[in-house]
Amino acid sequence: MIEQIRKMHQLGFSKRGIAKSLGISRNTVDRYLAPHQAGQNQSNPSQGSWADLVDWPSLIKSRKKGVNVKALFEELELNVDYSTFARHLKGRMKEPIKPAVPLDHVAGERTQVDYCDGLFITDRRTGKRTKTQFFCGVLPFSSLTFGEFTMNQKLESFIRSHERMFSYFGGVTPYAVLDNLKSGVKNAHCWDPDLNPTYCDFGNHMGFAGLPARPYTPRDKASVEAAIGAIQRSFFQTYRDHTFYSLDELNRCFRTILDDFNLKVMPDHGVSRRERFEVEAPLLKALPAEPYEILEWKTVKVHPDCCVQIDKAYYSVPFQYCGQSLRAKIGQKLIEIFDGDVNRVACHKKVANHKKSIDEAHMPPASVQQASIQVQRLIKQSSAIGPKMMELVKQQLSGDYPYRHLRRMQGIVRLGKQGYTNEALEYAASRALTYCKYNLAYVRSCADNYEAAKQKTKISGVPRRDPGTIHLHGD
Repeated sequence: MIEQIRKMHQLGFSKRGIAKSLGISRNTVDRYLAPHQAGQNQSNPSQGSWADLVDWPSLIKSRKKGVNVKALFEELELNVDYSTFARHLKGRMKEPIKPAVPLDHVAGERTQVDYCDGLFITDRRTGKRTKTQFFCGVLPFSSLTFGEFTMNQKLESFIRSHERMFSYFGGVTPYAVLDNLKSGVKNAHCWDPDLNPTYCDFGNHMGFAGLPARPYTPRDKASVEAAIGAIQRSFFQTYRDHTFYSLDELNRCFRTILDDFNLKVMPDHGVSRRERFEVEAPLLKALPAEPYEILEWKTVKVHPDCCVQIDKAYYSVPFQYCGQSLRAKIGQKLIEIFDGDVNRVACHKKVANHKKSIDEAHMPPASVQQASIQVQRLIKQSSAIGPKMMELVKQQLSGDYPYRHLRRMQGIVRLGKQGYTNEALEYAASRALTYCKYNLAYVRSCADNYEAAKQKTKISGVPRRDPGTIHLHGD
């Protein structure tokens, strides 16, 4: 109505005409046009209306984060009354109302989880401030809420927050509704999303299935969105100027507020979240006995030496898979490798970087290895460098397990494509044969020192002196 009054006044309608058209009194028209006319009749018209001087998008962003309207008005120190400012801000924040169907949540059926920006923690030594992330989980039926601050939204933090959330609830729901962050959803899609394999494996361990929300549809997880908003308006605003020096300190402070939040009576139900949760608690599934071991899935390609590289270490697979892409399941102590049909083709204990875990049953016979295209091609390439290099390559590839040294010899021969001359590589190969050191780092080091070694002056023998110039001191 107020906007209609102002628009009709701007179009030239008289106050009497506005009152008659809208069915209101002229006094009402005067009351709502007075502040508007006062803003237009400022003594300095070159500055325009006070509303034109306000950064409304910034204020709307702050308001959505929970900053009080009164605080925003006091910070700006505008030459206008508070009610006018609040009315302008509210009018600009209005969004079209979308139709929604109220949901009847089933007790113990699902959990909704989400992230938002958290508060800052400060380093005591440097004073550097680091923004945290706030993880929130809600049971929609009872609205029981769990929350904690983390340093990031990475996969490990995401999974560990889930574990602490279900531990706080005392059980697991069959479903978890999550946002489309990469830690939970590999490929977001409205109808056919693809879950992160590790998160899916974690769900199998805990006993729940992940249900990604539709992209840009916060109503799919409205309960957790509402809980985050309530916490932002209470805890975030209460402690926004407080200095926290560690993540533990921040979480300890929040936990006391969280317990009060869950014990507060909800107007819609007349009971607290904790009391309503008593109906839901018996319906939750039991927690697993063992904690989840975080696993990583990676696509790897099989090298001609029948090995795949994972974190700078090498693991063998059956030679039939050479040249194919396989999937590796990487645990803390175990490496499992699967084919495209999800059949496990190899299993190894995890080894340190630059080490190999070879199962001899994965290798073809020695005669097949020596006659393979890769071995013969490598010998031919080494002969183009020189006899010493060819001798080194043949020596390493002539044993019972040529493929064990294939990758290393390929790296040595390819040094020629990295700017090293044939003379330098020949010198390096001769040094490697003399001292029985065949690793790539040693050969490269010898090739780097070739020029210095070539220019080094050799001492032919012990220098001789004229006996007449030798003076001995005696008694």
